[in-house]
Amino acid sequence: MGKKLTVEEINEHSKNPNQGFDNCSICNGVELAGSMNEVNKESFDLICSECVERAKLQAFFEEQGFQVHLFEQDNEQNAEVESWSDGGVDMIINLLPFTKEEFIKYVNDFDIDEEIMLNRQDKRYCADFTLTQSLKDFKKYHTGLKKVSTKLKKL
Repeated sequence: MGKKLTVEEINEHSKNPNQGFDNCSICNGVELAGSMNEVNKESFDLICSECVERAKLQAFFEEQGFQVHLFEQDNEQNAEVESWSDGGVDMIINLLPFTKEEFIKYVNDFDIDEEIMLNRQDKRYCADFTLTQSLKDFKKYHTGLKKVSTKLKKL
């Protein structure tokens, strides 16, 4: 995997007239020539390995029934990964950055009690769910997340 070059690094390498550069057709990142090995099969444009991995990760989550909303923040690719509990609770997972390691960390740190307390601040939620129903719903949701996490580790 190549390293994205800063403007300063590009200027420094440009002093060598034999030095070429690769430009990612997705993120416009610049790497030293020969660093990018992936090619868009339709346009034959180069794609950096970070963009290839991000596309694989997005496809994985979508195959698992999540909706993935990508956004950039602080020059980093991030995502909101959205799904719903069986009870219909909209669960949005903020992955900052958008990596499988961040998702695995989220799953490992998932606190059912905290989720119940957060949702019970909403009067409509309290009217729709007893504590017992909430506990059952979030336990099942967490079990599903752990299954996805196990599959993701193998990716």
